[in-house]
Amino acid sequence: MIRVLIIILLILSGLVAIGLALWNKTGHVLIAVSGLQIDLSLIMFAMLLVVLFVGLYITVRIVFQLLGIPAWLSTTNEHRH
Repeated sequence: MIRVLIIILLILSGLVAIGLALWNKTGHVLIAVSGLQIDLSLIMFAMLLVVLFVGLYITVRIVFQLLGIPAWLSTTNEHRH
């Protein structure tokens, strides 16, 4: 539980650091794909990238944990018998 709280604290600290570093920057990011346009400020784009990266990382960890369950169950059953 402490590990999860530390990870959350580090993520939030990173977001605050990005926000402070880009506070006075006035850049814009424009993403255009087949008629759809998304216009974001630089700070929002950077924070969105961090959130997407963390979300993808957590999703991949969960999937690999779930895929490892059959192997874990088989080794557990072998140790019981």
